[in-house]
Amino acid sequence: MVSNQKNIEEEYAVHLKLLKDDPNGRDQDNQQYITPVFPASLKNQIEQHGLIAGHSSILTNSDNRKDPRLFYNIAAPFSTFICGSQGSGKSHTLSCLLEICLAKSSVSKVKKPLSALLFHYDAFIGDVKGTPCEAAYLASDRDIKVRVLCPPTNFRTIQRTYSGIKGVKIQGLCIDETDLTTQRMLSLMAVKTSEEMPLYLQTITRVLRVLRLAHQINGKPFHYGEFKKHLEDLRLTTGQEGPLIQRLDTLESFMPIEQRSAKSSPPLKRGKGTDWSIKVTSFLEILKEKSNIGKVVALEEAQKLKCLRSHVAALHNSGSNSQDDESMRMNVFKEIVTLRVGEALLFAPEAVIHKDCDRISLSPGNESSTTLISGNSNNNVSEKGKEKAIERDDDNDEQTLRKLGTDYVKIKVRARLTSDGGRSVLAA
Repeated sequence: MVSNQKNIEEEYAVHLKLLKDDPNGRDQDNQQYITPVFPASLKNQIEQHGLIAGHSSILTNSDNRKDPRLFYNIAAPFSTFICGSQGSGKSHTLSCLLEICLAKSSVSKVKKPLSALLFHYDAFIGDVKGTPCEAAYLASDRDIKVRVLCPPTNFRTIQRTYSGIKGVKIQGLCIDETDLTTQRMLSLMAVKTSEEMPLYLQTITRVLRVLRLAHQINGKPFHYGEFKKHLEDLRLTTGQEGPLIQRLDTLESFMPIEQRSAKSSPPLKRGKGTDWSIKVTSFLEILKEKSNIGKVVALEEAQKLKCLRSHVAALHNSGSNSQDDESMRMNVFKEIVTLRVGEALLFAPEAVIHKDCDRISLSPGNESSTTLISGNSNNNVSEKGKEKAIERDDDNDEQTLRKLGTDYVKIKVRARLTSDGGRSVLAA
């Protein structure tokens, strides 16, 4: 009995030790190392960072001797959401973030520059020419290589669109058959897996499932020609063949011509069958391959993507129903819908600022601004839903630091180092 009690106490002691904070204080310091936005007093403690903005309240007060600079931490994983009205500087802010991540400069301290994959959606593009993505002007920096990938059916139009930007390389996006997964094929065929599929699409998924299973057994890569042969053996009605041909045409428009036929030769090796595979590999590696190079994935004009809007709606519906979370969502929503021209919101979870920094509200005014808002993403919460403050005395700066929490401050995003080709066109 005594032995059993002793074992219980030893087990309790081990478990309690794992639940306590690090005695060396590294748990608390780690919160500073992973914060995405921080003031100058933490600059020497975070390895890779770059200047992104300054406190508006300090910049506008000539008598204030505080350091107004705010830096972005690119050493730790982060997510940022930028929204605002027309001409508020959303793309400008994104370009400044990419400048910090992709190259060494006078405003950044970067040991290992990151790689970036940016998705740009532009519905206002014709057969002759369109409007280039503002981030493409990063190519004006010799250390940043910019490559634009586009569907082969739109290659000439995109080439003319970006012809005025020096250093930008245009490349057709062709997906090699060895990189075609079932999900990618269905997506390129505009199949909504969330909805009930017609019978002929269910037959296609069954064929793909059988082929994938066979490839798992024999170790061979996927062969699109073999898939086409199986489709020819299906006894589809005329009403089924028409929609199927349309879907396959859309899929094959992203594939090399020599791989579209049922008589095409099987690939020799995964990802090495043709020279086309090099193009898609560079596009997909940033998402699926492990690498020593950090990665940045950005969505510009994300509000135009229906799939993103539905995804955000699903997240909202499955989120917490607590009054504090609902109140915060409503407050943020009110700030977004009341944005004036020249105002933008930038969300950066877990930002750290000076404790005595002025808090602001978006009341009517004449000054254009960007407002930094931090999401309350840490579960370490004290009373009234507020995060516990991080207080740290600095030898060079007597200001105390705290977490921004659900508060917000007005900031001014710095000027770009690279060419700025995205200014809003104003009436004469």
